Amino acid sequence: MPRRKRLVKERLCNLLKYNHTQAEPLTSSSDEPFKNFISINEPPDEDASVSSASHGSVEMLPVDDIQPLELEDFAQKMRTYFMKWSMKMRREKEEGKRAQNYTGKAARTIRHHKQRGKEAAKKNGSTLDNFFLHKQKKAPPERTPTLVNTETSTLAATEVVALEDSSIGWNSNTNEVHINVDPVAIGGELLSNDAESIEEEPEEVLMQAVINSEHQSSSFRDSEATTNDSPDNHVPEVAQHQSPTVLHPNDAEGEDPDDIHQDLWKDHQLMVSVEKRLTQAEREHHNKMEKLLGARLVAMKSLIHFYTSEDYQLTWRQASMMAATGAGKGTWFARRLRQWIMAYIRGNFTYDSLPHTRYGMFKTSLLDDEDLSQRIQQHLQALDRNFKAQDVVDFVTSPAMQGCLGVHRQKIGLRTARRWLKRTHRYGLPEKGMYIDGHERNDVVNYRQLFLQRMEERARRMPIFNTAVGDMSVVMPQLQNGEKLLILVTHDESTFYENDRKHQRWIPLDATAVPQPKGEGVSVMVSDFLSPICGRLKDEISEARIFFHCGKNGDGYFDNDDILKQTNEAIKLFERIYPTAQALFMFDNATTHQKRATDSLSALHMPKSCKIWRPGQPLMRDAILPNGAPQPLYWPVTHQEFPGHFKGMEQILKERGLWRSGLKAQCTTRFADCEDRTNCCCRRILYNQPDFVNQKSSLEELVESKGHLCDFYPKFHCELNFIEQYWGASKFRYRQAPPTDSLAEMEQTMRDCLDDVPLVQIQRYWNRSLRFMDAYRRGLTGKQAIWANKRYHGHRVLPESILEELCEKEIGP
Repeated sequence: MPRRKRLVKERLCNLLKYNHTQAEPLTSSSDEPFKNFISINEPPDEDASVSSASHGSVEMLPVDDIQPLELEDFAQKMRTYFMKWSMKMRREKEEGKRAQNYTGKAARTIRHHKQRGKEAAKKNGSTLDNFFLHKQKKAPPERTPTLVNTETSTLAATEVVALEDSSIGWNSNTNEVHINVDPVAIGGELLSNDAESIEEEPEEVLMQAVINSEHQSSSFRDSEATTNDSPDNHVPEVAQHQSPTVLHPNDAEGEDPDDIHQDLWKDHQLMVSVEKRLTQAEREHHNKMEKLLGARLVAMKSLIHFYTSEDYQLTWRQASMMAATGAGKGTWFARRLRQWIMAYIRGNFTYDSLPHTRYGMFKTSLLDDEDLSQRIQQHLQALDRNFKAQDVVDFVTSPAMQGCLGVHRQKIGLRTARRWLKRTHRYGLPEKGMYIDGHERNDVVNYRQLFLQRMEERARRMPIFNTAVGDMSVVMPQLQNGEKLLILVTHDESTFYENDRKHQRWIPLDATAVPQPKGEGVSVMVSDFLSPICGRLKDEISEARIFFHCGKNGDGYFDNDDILKQTNEAIKLFERIYPTAQALFMFDNATTHQKRATDSLSALHMPKSCKIWRPGQPLMRDAILPNGAPQPLYWPVTHQEFPGHFKGMEQILKERGLWRSGLKAQCTTRFADCEDRTNCCCRRILYNQPDFVNQKSSLEELVESKGHLCDFYPKFHCELNFIEQYWGASKFRYRQAPPTDSLAEMEQTMRDCLDDVPLVQIQRYWNRSLRFMDAYRRGLTGKQAIWANKRYHGHRVLPESILEELCEKEIGP
């Protein structure tokens, strides 16, 4: 006996024992207990005595008395148990099928069924089509419930109550029960007599039988009621048992509704071409194809292979059922396979017509509407720049917006608003850009244009640096007779702080809090000169860089005297390195750099009348008259009335021929109040004189006295001084360095970081400054110059079409 059948038999017997032990025992007129038996169909045994009416041997199981009504519940419980057990076995079988390859499993199934069909054809004379997949079961012969006594081995012709499907009978006189277990009614061929010769069929037959058994259970109630209402105690006729009707998958009479109006599947050549196209699509889109779509393509190709192969000779529906079985699926999946292939043909074999999955395709949000999104953007622009995601939620839920949504009023959550804002915004600190405080002020713009003109004239004698990858070279200028090579040397200061370190890093999960230093710590200022041709200004003996400890406990504050001293040393160093070249020293337009000498010309504090002025301070140098002659501002010491006295503004104007009666020393208390005038008062007239206007700073006088050039960058234009980017690269390296414990270690770390910036990077910074100069020379504003610099970051100058591109991009001032 097969193991599964033996297991079914044991479980059935246990179920019967369990059910009748739960029932209340009954007693008859005699004191002796009745010997009741339950018979189960079993292959004939040699030692068993059976009745001629029985079609199998009988296994006798003693039970207690059972009433007819209790027998009905008992039969229903037995039937429910077998349905549940069959469902469990089917699920286990399907899980095993899914773990196998689709095509291999289907091929093995076909070979297995073909072999079984041949054996059945030889034995029963049936054909392969009648046996393939699910053979239609014939109705078993009419069975009459019988009572069997093991002692007499005779049938008792007594009253028998017919139960559902003629499977259970009860003798009211002897209280004996006979059960004929029909294999189809309780779950397929698991208990059939001929199961020894034919292995178990696919689980679809089993499940269909269980379902049909449920539908047939309604007839039992009617037959039971008829039996109980019978006035005579006779044996009623038992209805003939009919096996459940299972729809044959190979039945080609009825196709799916989608296949009725089209006969594309009948064209075998077309199906073969579809299989080739599916294989080609699988190869071309292998990288982006989802796994479930790949599994569906394998099942679709298996269907076409089974249908078009001459070895199988299957119908369209048979092939689909075979492919679905190989994929571990059922009838629904087979129908879907046929629909997918038809849709692929109607879609002209495109990739989009394949059965793609919808996993990950979420519903569209209310905020995906373009009109609503635009209105929200306009609302956020009208708010302060520090808006929140809650502002979006409040705007959507406002009565005005709800009225626009109409009957489909919807609300959004705070999380949805945040996700929507992340599409066009980011939450965090804004990126630092160029400083624009006063960048486009009139006086600054005017000075910038003059500065650019001077730089354009000097660029003819300056070298050009190519910093492109693979073309890193220096192009020297073509000098005329008597001209010297002009080398740019820029200056600036920057401050490093002791505790300025990177704070974000990978931290172990078990790390504990560590005390941190408070504040920025000690600061060290570095002042240096930088050149695009040599980098830092240094030689083997010395360098122009100095470190300055600011503060009252340090070196004080970096003032004009310190910059003059450092510049003087830088000039000497430059002359040692480039003795035949001329330097162009560039400085920021800061008050420390613009400070004039103590004896320079200045009308800001001059008295109007003759008096002793600034005692103990150096005397002011002589002015220059319009004709070029010097003009002393003090009376000689031998003067009889005012020896060594300051002449005063009135006398100076008289000597220049600019005095008129009634002039005041100054119009108002504040000298800036008459800034737009030229001859309103004595101080304003002298202030606008050429020799006073052209008074140079002490830094310019020092540099020019050595035979070099000196100039100042425009105010608020740090992008023109390329050393600013050098500081940024150095501080980036400094923040990555480990913390230091002493001032000496801090200075050494600063030196290492400053020396680590390569020369080619410095040259690229200089080319970037040249692009900004070219942009301002063309009339671009700061905002436009930033865009143009990013757009053409690999050039020294901007193209001629830059203005047209700005108009196309709608980038205004």
